[in-house]
Amino acid sequence: MICVTTRFQLKHIWHLIPVYLTYRRMRRSGHADEPHTRRAGMPMSLMLVGELAAGNLLGLVFMASAIPKLRHPRGFVLVVVEYRVLPPHLSRLYARLVPPLEFLVALLVLTGTAVRSAAVVMALLLLSFIVAVGINMARGRDLDCHCFGQTMTRPIGWGLLLQDLGLLAASGALVSVAHRWGAVEPWSIFRLSGLASGGSLIPLLSCVAVTACAAALLGRSAAGRRRYERRLVRTIVSKLRMRRRGAALTSKGG
Repeated sequence: MICVTTRFQLKHIWHLIPVYLTYRRMRRSGHADEPHTRRAGMPMSLMLVGELAAGNLLGLVFMASAIPKLRHPRGFVLVVVEYRVLPPHLSRLYARLVPPLEFLVALLVLTGTAVRSAAVVMALLLLSFIVAVGINMARGRDLDCHCFGQTMTRPIGWGLLLQDLGLLAASGALVSVAHRWGAVEPWSIFRLSGLASGGSLIPLLSCVAVTACAAALLGRSAAGRRRYERRLVRTIVSKLRMRRRGAALTSKGG
């Protein structure tokens, strides 16, 4: 009886060895300690909330900044040239690249795609804005920022610099808390809707395609409005000329 009981105990101890080894590995990594797991879960939730807050803030600001510039690209080119930070040809190239780039990074952040990479680009754009504004403030020039295109203008100054520095800090925080450089985040709309997995390129290519279509449509609508305004002005001028001619002929006939 003792031998049978001993063999039974040894048999069960033998099966418990892998469980014990797994427990030791989990304990070393910190997953077996329940209080530690709870403490680790709280910062993760706070990091998620911070990522969503910073991402939505930056995405909305950059989207609101990009759309007016895409609708009036020539006006933004003139603004960048007027800042006189870069040579004229580089200023025109910069002004052509910034609006679609702002739209793309805003769309990436709002959809949870390549958030860390988009935040780095946002930080570089904000740094270039800060440098341009700081140089012109040092020169003593009184310029409008045109941060949101022609729709809203404000003079450059310390308030604008502090605003850009705050957005730069938010983009740095987003870089630190985001999980993916080129893939979608766990909260991404593409992943939650089941349209793409973590390593798929479909979300990134979709955002690029939407940006290209938006830039083309907004630019075409602006060009169409300019053509319509020019035709309207020509029509009004021609009607005025015809009236003047008619009035002149009437006076001569009388």
